Formats: sequence, structure tokens, C-alpha cells
Amino acid sequence: MGMASRAAQRSWRVTEGGNIQNPATWLTRLFGGERTASGIRIDDRVAMHHAAVFASCRNLGQDVGSLPFPVQGIGPGGKTSRLRDDPVDRILNREANDEGMPASAVRGGTQGQAALRGNGYAEIEFDQGGRPRGIWPLRTDRMRGVRNGHDAEISGAPLGQFAYAYTLPNGQEKIFAPERIFHLRGFGDGLMGHSVLSFAADAIGLALAALEYDARFYANDARPGIALTRPLGAPKLEPDARKALKAEWEEAHQGLEKSHRIAILQEGMDLKEIGVKQSDAQFLETLRYLSSEVIGSMFRMPPDKLMDYSRATFTNVETSDLVYVKYTLGFWFVSWEQEAGIKLLRGDTTRFAQHNAAALLRGDSAARGTFYGQLRSSGGITPNQIADLENFPRSDEPAADQLLIPLASIPASALDRNGMTLRDRVNMAGILVRAGFEPSATLAALDLPAIDHTGLVPITVTVDPSTLSTGGGAP
Repeated sequence: MGMASRAAQRSWRVTEGGNIQNPATWLTRLFGGERTASGIRIDDRVAMHHAAVFASCRNLGQDVGSLPFPVQGIGPGGKTSRLRDDPVDRILNREANDEGMPASAVRGGTQGQAALRGNGYAEIEFDQGGRPRGIWPLRTDRMRGVRNGHDAEISGAPLGQFAYAYTLPNGQEKIFAPERIFHLRGFGDGLMGHSVLSFAADAIGLALAALEYDARFYANDARPGIALTRPLGAPKLEPDARKALKAEWEEAHQGLEKSHRIAILQEGMDLKEIGVKQSDAQFLETLRYLSSEVIGSMFRMPPDKLMDYSRATFTNVETSDLVYVKYTLGFWFVSWEQEAGIKLLRGDTTRFAQHNAAALLRGDSAARGTFYGQLRSSGGITPNQIADLENFPRSDEPAADQLLIPLASIPASALDRNGMTLRDRVNMAGILVRAGFEPSATLAALDLPAIDHTGLVPITVTVDPSTLSTGGGAP
């Protein structure tokens, strides 16, 4: 029984929701998100107000969502070719569902949520034949994994059955069988990914608190707190007089638009600064550290991807790009490919989906041409495979599907079992016949076609160059 058939038979519903030890995400958000030492409560919306968090999620979402994710078929001899007409290829690369959602948008959104929350989800829609016909994005903050009899009572499901419980807009929970949910997991315990938002809440809260402090600092005319003092022995101001003086001062001087106004002090009053003055260089260094180093490390995001070029050079930025693709994107590529193989291709060993990371070189045609040239000359890729990677038309010539033999630069089919080409065999036949071997036997031994021989002895004519005409007439 296929997964789609099993899914059609599973009609489950939740009769009991999450418990106090495992609250649903919406319940956490109801009380203001994750509590942090900075005093700022962090949830996904608040966290995305920080540039480094937003940029990290955006980078991962856009980079993964924009890459080709073709479905390949494995033919005789292990030969692979793209299956453009496969419905899964359409879902992953063109149109995600019948509502016309672009595949890049659905994949990018799912990736962005997985980057922040550790898990990204999409509902898989099947046709009547049990084949995937679309995927629909789901919100991570409304999804939770449950087990029947442990943290939920699921009517009709076996005891201990794992399922996905999704909170609908009306507040009710809908249960999905595992095969109906495309689950993109980040680093975690295997069943669920760890939320970067939870583990980085204090760092994000501290960074947001620093930004808020800076904003308030500049809102107060970029000055620390001040005190207006009166001479010793002067009569004490009444409460109403103090309030009026404070209001008058703030009205005249608070805010950037009122900066540099002349202050007029009366009755011997003096102005004193309270607190530490803002040091721009030190404060910017603190913000940079919190953003590119602390928060960036949580997402495994190189500083230059967060637009921090303070220590960038041409060489280390190029290396950073390679590290980003290999170690940051590489994990997510594998996660997508394995989940697609299990949930969309349903374990079919004749098909697989794999990202085309070479598309990241599209901005550099010279590097791309060098890369393909090296692969071609070393016998690692065919012209039609290059055409597929570049979305060029494929050639109908048989040689376009053949690998080159290194150094010789000829198709592998041009060599016989002894590694000789037709030209090699013809040359060898001439050598053997001139050496006195019988011609017909020589042709048969070298697998050359039998050709009638005149029986004449070959004659080699040597011409003296001095006897040749140089003027175009007869010598």
C-alpha cells in the first residue's frame, strides 16, 4: 500500500491539545514570546526586525528557492536525464500548486521559516492516482508534532502514532498523517529541528535593546541625561514649578530637529551631564559584533553575507562564498533532496531530485565557462549535460551524450576493447602489411573490413625538389 493510499485512509482528529510541558507555539506567542535577559520578549516577528536575523533568513530563503531543483531519471547503464514532464519537477521548479504559487516562492518561504524556527512545513496534495500534484505552504508557528496517547489524543490513530497538528485560522487543529507533510528539518534531534529563535533569543534581544538604546539616545538630541542645578542655598522649587521647568526644557531641546538651540538658564542655574557619553566607534563595534559574529554564527552566515565588509578582501570574500555554499547551503540542499525523495518521489530508486549548485556561478560567465571546460576535457560531463545546466537546447548528435577520453579528446565509443581508434587500426594494418604479413589476415585480426587488393607491390617515389619548376611552367 503506497503512502498516498495510506493517507487517504487515515481520517484522524485531535480530541486533546498540547499540555503545559509542551505548549503549542501560538500559546507561547500569546504571552509575548521568549523572555530574554535584556527585557525584550522575542518571537519570530520581533526577531525579524533585527537586520542580521532578517538578512540571514532572506539569504537562505532566496538562495535555496532560486536554485534549480530538477528531477533526474536514471536510465540503462546509470545514464541520467532531466524529467521535465514529471509532476514533481513541475512542483519544485515551476508551479507549486493549482493556485499558481511560484515554486521559488514556496520553497524560499519554507526555507526561511526553517532557518529561523528549525522546521519548515508544506502540505502535499495528491491526485486520485496517488501522485503529488502540489505543495501548499504552512506556517511553522501553527504546527506541532504530536504522538497519540502522549501529548494528544488522536481518534482513530494507533497508540504512539506520530502526526502533525496544525492550528487553523478558526483555532481548531487539523491532524495530518506524516506522508502528507513536507517537513524540512534543521539541526535537531532527528524528529524536529532546533529553533534558532529560541537558542538565540538573548543575543537577538540584546542586539534589539542596543538598537533601541541608540534610537532613544539620538531622539534625545544625541546627549546623555542632564540635570539643571541651582546654587547652594537657593529656595527649593515647588513640585509644580519643577514639572513646568522640565516640560519647558524638553519642549525646547528634546529631539534631533531641535538640536543646537541656545539654552537660557535663569536664577543661577547650571547644566550638568549625567551618565556616560556615547562613543560612536565603540558602539558600532558592539552592534557589529552582535550582528555579524553572534547572530550570524547562529545561522552559519559569513559576515560579508550580512553586508559586513570591515575585514573583507577579494581573496577572503571568494573563499567565504565557497564556505557558504559548502557548509551553510550544503546542509539545506541535502535536507531538501532527502525529504523530496521520501515524500514526493516516494522512494522511487529510478528518480531523484538534486539541486544545481552550479547556478550560483551564473553571475560570472568566465568562471562558469572555465568550470565546464575543465569538466568536459577531463571526461566528467557531456555537452548535453552542460546544456541542461545552462537551460540551453540539447543536441541530437550522438556525440553530445558521450564523454571525452582525457588527452585524446575523443568519444569513448571511438575506442575498441584494446583502446585503439579506427585510424590506429588502419595505421597498424599498413605497418603489418609492409612488414610482410598477409593482407586479408591482417584486416581480419584488426577487425577491419575486407577490401580486395590488386596484388601490386606498393611503390614509394622520391622526387628531387631541385627538379621542380618554380615558375608555374613545365620543368
